[in-house]
Amino acid sequence: MVTKGETRGRPPKERPKALAADPSAELAHRREIGLRLAEMRTRLGWSPADLATRVGITAETVRALEHGETTPRTWTIKLLANALSCSAGWLAFGG
Repeated sequence: MVTKGETRGRPPKERPKALAADPSAELAHRREIGLRLAEMRTRLGWSPADLATRVGITAETVRALEHGETTPRTWTIKLLANALSCSAGWLAFGG
């Protein structure tokens, strides 16, 4: 019988601790995404509301993304890139 705190079989693997993300690097990345998003939107002559309608999000969300206030989810980046006719990789990472 196994008592509390004991395990059967192999001992659990030692896992490396996750590295904490640098908050300033994350903020800079969000701002870069926002700048690229705003650049493409203005090139097309769209307002934040126009882009929001095409993507299915709110204009406030577009504004928050452009100002780096929030991090977009992967699927949102894909939807934005499709609407803006650019690659999701460029929108997320530049280059």
